[in-house]
Amino acid sequence: RLFPVGLEHAEKFASFAAAVDEYNDVGDPNVTLVVSTRMNVSANLIVTGNIVVMPVGNGSLDIDSGVTVTFARGSSIIAAPTRQIFYGTGVVSFADGTIDKIYTEWCGAVGDDSTDNFPAIDRCKKFVGVLHVQFLKGTYRIANSSLCPAFAQTWNGMGKEGNTTIKQVTTNKDIIECRDANRVVIENMSLSGTGSGTGSGLYVTSDTDTPADNRFEHLHISNNGQDCVRMEGTYRLVLNDIHCSTPA
Repeated sequence: RLFPVGLEHAEKFASFAAAVDEYNDVGDPNVTLVVSTRMNVSANLIVTGNIVVMPVGNGSLDIDSGVTVTFARGSSIIAAPTRQIFYGTGVVSFADGTIDKIYTEWCGAVGDDSTDNFPAIDRCKKFVGVLHVQFLKGTYRIANSSLCPAFAQTWNGMGKEGNTTIKQVTTNKDIIECRDANRVVIENMSLSGTGSGTGSGLYVTSDTDTPADNRFEHLHISNNGQDCVRMEGTYRLVLNDIHCSTPA
């Protein structure tokens, strides 16, 4: 849907679930639920195909642990890519064809070269039905952990020449570490390490025959204590347009 239709404000109901329930009957007309405050979701919820959710201002969904919010086929969410709209540790599930991509900022990432973005980026990989995660222009620090997309996910940046950078700030930690990964893609970004220790920019390893069709391309990898790219085990992958720089 290109334009909101039938605007209704979710805040006029007792809860976000109550707002959805008001319009989720089969045959109900299309409606856009405007969310302008942080609204809690405490039980499993299905957003039906006639509903578009549109967070505005400080609008967001705070999903409790163990709770799943499912966007059914035909539903959608419209939001600016530059701010957080999902809080809590619950699960967000999108039916096939519901959404083209999500932004790391939707889960709380901030490309300010200061915030530890591992929790936010790691949450993006746990969204069900999301095949494309978009990084904006900025430097996304991570600490104490390494990253890898979920099964069949593509992580796309805004360009490898400093436009989008994932920066590891913990010595001896790889930036990207993909173990037994399958059909993952990372493209159009820079990967920067600490310049010391044993961490690699891209580490791919597998001890099974399952991993297949992984692709890493248009990457600038720099400041790594060990290897630009390190590979071990059995796997099938494509490396294309990888620019490696020596440690700073």
